[in-house]
Amino acid sequence: MFKLRYSYGVTGLNPGFSNQYESMSSDGTGAIRRGSLGNVNISPTFTKEEELGLDVAYKSRISGTLTMVRNASRDVFVNIPAPAVTGYQTQVTNPAHIGGRILEATLQGAILTNPKGLRWDVLFTADKAWLYTKRFGRTCFDDGLQYKCDTTPISEMWGNMIIENPSQLPAIHRNSLNQFAINDDGYVVPVGVGNTWRDGVARNLWGTTLNIDGVNYRWGHPIPRRTDDGVLWYGRIGDSNPGLRFGWQNNFRYRDFRLFIQTTGQFGGSVYANSNQTYYASGDHPDVVQAGKPDELKKPVSYYNAVSNNNNLYLKRFVESGTHLTIAEFLFGYSLDSKKWRILERSGFSRMNIDLIGRNMRTFTGYTGLNVMAGSPTVRFDDATYPMTRTLTGVVTLTF
Repeated sequence: MFKLRYSYGVTGLNPGFSNQYESMSSDGTGAIRRGSLGNVNISPTFTKEEELGLDVAYKSRISGTLTMVRNASRDVFVNIPAPAVTGYQTQVTNPAHIGGRILEATLQGAILTNPKGLRWDVLFTADKAWLYTKRFGRTCFDDGLQYKCDTTPISEMWGNMIIENPSQLPAIHRNSLNQFAINDDGYVVPVGVGNTWRDGVARNLWGTTLNIDGVNYRWGHPIPRRTDDGVLWYGRIGDSNPGLRFGWQNNFRYRDFRLFIQTTGQFGGSVYANSNQTYYASGDHPDVVQAGKPDELKKPVSYYNAVSNNNNLYLKRFVESGTHLTIAEFLFGYSLDSKKWRILERSGFSRMNIDLIGRNMRTFTGYTGLNVMAGSPTVRFDDATYPMTRTLTGVVTLTF
């Protein structure tokens, strides 16, 4: 089989009531609060999608698909500041135009078919997405990890960073670089003349303050990167969109035995480890424990608070690779037939299946946060929530 296919579809989304008309609410004390300023000119969001695919099969043994999907949405709803004279804070308009493309592929087939009863079937899946914002239609602004602006993909992560290279120090320190050093965590820290980052305990320097070129610094603590104007540096720090997502299913059968294994994962893509940042800020992260460390490597709790900036900023330090491989599910089963097991026939059963099912069995990754699969496809944000649990289930199925 060799089949080409194409489909085209459109859909829409109507604005909500409060988007079209002024909304007010009571605060419970009799006072009236203004909500959203209505917009009588707002129109529905319009979305169109095209799909071009290729389906192939060979001798009913191997088959595959290759699909390109293109999606475009215009008149997307966006909050903008309402005119101050109205007394409302926001108004919903729909000037945005966003979209993307996804390439999907599948391949499945029987790898092994043995007359003695052994069979091995596999299914591969993979997809790659490209996201874009063609037009946003208002002044640019940061919205959590996202920077919403014309041409900026919605999957990009934007935030601040800690200085990791002396070249990132303000120009005022150009002639004083010898008073800074790069410590074992890779941060540029102020140490003063004649000191190294290892001297904190030996010279009792932790808790002291340094003045370098008129700027006061806490000794040995990381420094947020700023521009020469003294404003916190702000820029792209990651991208939630992976280079490739994949899945791999294996189904084995040998006589009365069954084994099914499903794995999923991705290559590339960033995850924001807010779980790590939260525990750095609270002092609960394992890195904060200094027991057993030599004095030259010991650091106070305030150092780790500074690394996290007390959880007030989105920092490049906590952006990690989302590459992982997960054994998502496995099943091991055995079938008992009444023709072989007469006890079943005497009990009135024709068949019995015994299965052991495991889900979320193991994830292989270099990610150090709680859950490498946290968040959404456009915002991979790993908050300080409990990770997915591993479950084992036993099932007995009796057929009359």
